[in-house]
Amino acid sequence: SAAVPEQRGMATTLTGIAVVRVGSVAHWAVFNLGDSRVYRYADGALRQITVDHSEVQELVEAGLLTPDEASVHPLRHTVTRSLGREYLPPVDTWVFPPTPGERFVVCSDGLSGEVPDARIAELLAATAEPQAAAEALVAEALAAGGRDNVTVVVLAVAPPTGSDVEESTVPRPVAPNP
Repeated sequence: SAAVPEQRGMATTLTGIAVVRVGSVAHWAVFNLGDSRVYRYADGALRQITVDHSEVQELVEAGLLTPDEASVHPLRHTVTRSLGREYLPPVDTWVFPPTPGERFVVCSDGLSGEVPDARIAELLAATAEPQAAAEALVAEALAAGGRDNVTVVVLAVAPPTGSDVEESTVPRPVAPNP
């Protein structure tokens, strides 16, 4: 957008999940900027990990709107934080230990804006294979109207173990060149 004046002000949302070390123990780090989301599905329950950076979310947090009112409010797509503007706003980050059997849904608002959380949980419960679950979620969003881009990644991974990431982060001496 800096090079093309017509695109000035364009930005994007960002959300994801990574493995990080807390001491010597592997943990999940979930991050977001904007209104794309990460959900955690474990023990038959779906929980939204990220918080939307939007006008309506701020109204919900202030007690001025209910979540149901927010889902149809005209400002529901007005994002308050994004990547690509002149400055980088704060990126929300959550770090927590892994739980056996958990799955994650990383998605754009094209899913969360079309498919209620309860339905997302139902589809995850009915579809164990990650690719099939992602396809079912996209199909559900498109069937519900598909008024925005729909991006969905379903992660079903074994919890990270101590052998997954190298313990030492101390720089190693480089042998001198002969």
